[in-house]
Amino acid sequence: MSERDKIHTGELFLPMDPTVFEEQIVHMDLLWEYNQTKPSQQAERAALLQRMLGDCGEDVYIEAPFYANWGGYHCHFGKGVYANYHLTCVDDTHIYVGDYTMFAPNVTVATAGHPILPELREKGYQAGLVSQEEYNRFLEKADMIKKEISRLKGTMVGAGRAVQEFLQAHGSSTLKTAASLAEILCRPEISYELLGDIDGERKPLPQDVTEQVQIEIKYEGYIVRQMAQVQQYRKMEKKMIPQNIDYDGIASLRLEARQKLKQFRPSTVGQASRISGVSPADVSVLLVYLGRGCT
Repeated sequence: MSERDKIHTGELFLPMDPTVFEEQIVHMDLLWEYNQTKPSQQAERAALLQRMLGDCGEDVYIEAPFYANWGGYHCHFGKGVYANYHLTCVDDTHIYVGDYTMFAPNVTVATAGHPILPELREKGYQAGLVSQEEYNRFLEKADMIKKEISRLKGTMVGAGRAVQEFLQAHGSSTLKTAASLAEILCRPEISYELLGDIDGERKPLPQDVTEQVQIEIKYEGYIVRQMAQVQQYRKMEKKMIPQNIDYDGIASLRLEARQKLKQFRPSTVGQASRISGVSPADVSVLLVYLGRGCT
């Protein structure tokens, strides 16, 4: 097996082996091009991301500078992923990022490790931490979670005696009309484990799967609101600010915010929102101002 073939198996490999390095450097050159782009070159950045990343969903945006051992070639980003400045992906093997994930500044995602033995370190060995087998197990778990949530949402129970007695026994209000098992699980006093007493179709599932099912159902409302905030943030991130904008003409801006905006001259509203001294209220004022077509 070549050193290149060992990258995704979890085995020790030599990253400076010619079969590895010669391919890696091609992807690193693309990453270098990406980091030379200006914030105003949105189209160029989007096109480069499609070439750089192993998978690139819709509306992926990565602030430059972005760092990756393989230039992002082993990174698989879902749709709506946003990464703030200085995201570092040690992508010696695959990195999978789900839809609408947001990275804070200076985050590092590492999939490589180095041996403890000095003799192996001296020779330059390293190993990928995530094998395809492990990732397949992750996908299997995600599929079980999705199917169980769907089943609970689609399974209705009526206001029969058994259901009412179950609810009363656990200090929960009785039903007036039929409800789904998911709706009952949303109640604070009802757990997934307890729900089994009125869930005749349940099949055995691993504990880590049932725990995640419970979390996702109970906090679905919060998650939906958070996703809406992410979408709003995405729109704000792309909202361009004219370079000739007259911040002195925006009467409702606080003095400190006006001074900072004039000093840094951000290209987008998203960049403006991350400037120290510019508050959310200032960003709202700026959005209203831009929405009126004022410059």
